[in-house]
Amino acid sequence: MPKGDKYKLKADPDDGTTPIANLLLEAVAMAKISGLQKGAILYLWRRTYGWTDVNGKRKKEDKIALSEWSKALDSPSPRLSRCLSELVDKHIIKRRSADNWGGYYYSLNTEISKWNSNSINFAKLKEAIGIINNATVTENATVTENATVTENATPNEIDNSCVLDKMLPKTADDLLPKTQQRTLYKENIYKEIYNRLYDLWNSKGIVVHTKLTEDMEKQFKKALKDNTEIEISQAIVNYAVVMSNPDKYYFHHKWALEEFIARGLKQFKDNVTPLTNFLSNKQTIDKNDNQSVYKAPIAQYKSVSEE
Repeated sequence: MPKGDKYKLKADPDDGTTPIANLLLEAVAMAKISGLQKGAILYLWRRTYGWTDVNGKRKKEDKIALSEWSKALDSPSPRLSRCLSELVDKHIIKRRSADNWGGYYYSLNTEISKWNSNSINFAKLKEAIGIINNATVTENATVTENATVTENATPNEIDNSCVLDKMLPKTADDLLPKTQQRTLYKENIYKEIYNRLYDLWNSKGIVVHTKLTEDMEKQFKKALKDNTEIEISQAIVNYAVVMSNPDKYYFHHKWALEEFIARGLKQFKDNVTPLTNFLSNKQTIDKNDNQSVYKAPIAQYKSVSEE
């Protein structure tokens, strides 16, 4: 029965526990990652394994906004964004786009063998597991399949008093001069926009790419000097509408993403009315075509060049 000690900042298993596989604990403890990154993993555990669905099954992923990460880890959003991107690049956590409204679902990669080898010494991990398995102390922290945890607090009410980043010094980024911090911030904002535009493009299924390349990023950055994210997104949606209706529109040229940004963007922006320009014969626009309206994840964006 819950005691309510957590409101006194006193930990007690009776107030709720989060089951974690012993191997994950060993791996994270040994991982060569920053304190902030370990804090992010702890928070992700709490938001997933710390909750159950109506069937009593543990959550494996959760949609977490950057602002929630920032609040839980007591760290600026730009720094958190870099931290999460690095964990994704290291294959320690997984991230997938939620929908056209923006945001991501996050989950932990439990296949530790697929983690970046620069982030963990696999030989040492196997050795540590062997030592523990041969120890005389009995491990009694395993969780049965039927175990469930009753949790009354909402995710936003979870305290973050044990986040590792609070006990560590600031990173080198935080010690840089303000001008360099601003440069890093802008680069980080660009990266987030690139990822959103890339995910939107792939969702349309015209030419699906497996990786966001440097060429794509260069084209995005160039385009963002004269266009907002919403304008580019709407152009992608317009292109998808035209390409998905070959009987209605006469334009059929299929571009890869970087080619579209370089050559096709101007032709498919809203201000040049592409859904009228590319109509075949006397076809008319279907006013009920919901695909022709891009639903931005945020109400307004400023051009990055305005930051």
